[in-house]
Amino acid sequence: MRIKFLGELGMKVGKEVEIEVGGEVAFDELIKILEEKFPQAKEEFKAIDFYMVSVNGKMVRRDEIKNLKFSDKDEIIFLPSIAGGSVKAVIGKNFDLSVSNYDDFERKYGFFEKLARDLVEFSKIKGKCLDVGCGTGIFGKIWKEAVGLDVAKNMARKAREFMRDVVVGDAANLPFKSETFDSAVFNATIFLLPDAEKAVEEALRVTKKKGIVSGSYLVGFFKDGEDALAKIGLKHRVPYGRDKLEKLLSNFNAEISYADYVFTKEAVMDFYSIPAMANGLFPKEGSLEEKVLMARERLRNLPDSVVFRWGFFRIRK
Repeated sequence: MRIKFLGELGMKVGKEVEIEVGGEVAFDELIKILEEKFPQAKEEFKAIDFYMVSVNGKMVRRDEIKNLKFSDKDEIIFLPSIAGGSVKAVIGKNFDLSVSNYDDFERKYGFFEKLARDLVEFSKIKGKCLDVGCGTGIFGKIWKEAVGLDVAKNMARKAREFMRDVVVGDAANLPFKSETFDSAVFNATIFLLPDAEKAVEEALRVTKKKGIVSGSYLVGFFKDGEDALAKIGLKHRVPYGRDKLEKLLSNFNAEISYADYVFTKEAVMDFYSIPAMANGLFPKEGSLEEKVLMARERLRNLPDSVVFRWGFFRIRK
């Protein structure tokens, strides 16, 4: 099997490789083989939904690729959703372009501040706290001893309105000495990180003994117990969905709880008017502006109100 990689995968693996799979394999099996063969690119393969795939010269839709079988005679090309960028670069760029939309959404609903308060109540954090993926700095409104870190420069710049100390950096390679903080939080960020496991390890490293590492993560939208997005043919793709993330968190003996928030259809549409969120629905289609328009149009088919479910986790060091 001949495989070509563009973007970050090409830098970490090589622009073209040949492997043998010895028969027919499904797409998920192929990705596992690639992870084992090229461990230096593990974080990229874990976020493979952010790549487009060409098979034997034809682009394959994401909803079709799961049904395909691959053999040694095939030629496959992996292309990042934003040409020339790594998964981290894609995420960083999307969030850099989402600052004003986040502000608009938060002014209207105050949701992320509410989520942050509920996380604090659940996790019982204390003292000097690192906010990993601080975004626009909302956590700084409720926790005065917060230090912010974000990969997106524009987000970090905005966060300085609410936090005295904010740095631009990588969650998987924190620029702090060990045992610097009393606590660390991932407020609505952990599920967006392509290397979430390394990020948790790093958060534990910079947290003092007996400290707390905690976070919140998106579970989904529900109506009468059913997935509301799936009912209208949509799926929010993130590097770490609920099942994958909770399996990871179990390795750290994390305590987990859930909270439900009632959202109107308008609120869901406004949530997906944030470009970084709309990209989760349509990672390969069109510009960010087009993704937002597509999201709003499709979401008109939602019920008038839905339950927006979030998970909380807490790890005691």
